[in-house]
Amino acid sequence: MIINKEPPPLPPNTDADLVSLTAIMLQKDPERRPTVWMLLEKDCIKEHVQAFLEQEQQVQILDVCPKKQEHDSSLQLDKEEKVEN
Repeated sequence: MIINKEPPPLPPNTDADLVSLTAIMLQKDPERRPTVWMLLEKDCIKEHVQAFLEQEQQVQILDVCPKKQEHDSSLQLDKEEKVEN
């Protein structure tokens, strides 16, 4: 479809970065289309990737925290049992 026809226009309220990104990705000449590495260098993509990575890091921290709390609680119970004995 890209080679034979013009892509349909994006809605008027579409973000300018998305319009620009779409235009370069839908170049008729495949040689002029950016590689994924070129796309990753675009500021708008970098921002989204950075935000995603930060969110993932927070999720990983949250995943570890309950396990740490469970571990700490288990250690506390072990200490209490030893004191009682």
